[in-house]
Amino acid sequence: MIDTLSIQYCAAPTAIKVQLLPSVFADRNLISHVLTNLLSNALKFGSHRKDLRITVVAHRTDNGWRFEVTDNGSGFDPAMADQLFKPFSRLGRRDVPGTGLGLSVVQRAVQAHGGEVGSVSRVGDGTTFWWTLLDARPASKA
Repeated sequence: MIDTLSIQYCAAPTAIKVQLLPSVFADRNLISHVLTNLLSNALKFGSHRKDLRITVVAHRTDNGWRFEVTDNGSGFDPAMADQLFKPFSRLGRRDVPGTGLGLSVVQRAVQAHGGEVGSVSRVGDGTTFWWTLLDARPASKA
């Protein structure tokens, strides 16, 4: 995935650090889209920083996993957080290309797995996007 992102964002291989992530029961394509979109956004909106750092981690919860993509980019006003996941909403710089659909698709993909998605940010202090996946086992075949 990082190799693919590096085609468009030359900083990807040095900026992104991924912790060992757990294996989960989920739709590979949908969860790959979630991670790719969040990494791409961090690279896109943090491209002005020479020292851009993006980390991907997972934490065990009582009933599943919480995944986080954290960057040291420009962040956004937390008062605007309720607008993030609305289709066509764009809180970032207008000179950065995009349609404003990416985070709404991320939200739908996570919700399709019974999880939640959200963010924590401060202007000038970076952003963390997080999502949860509940423990699930494939249905047993009788």
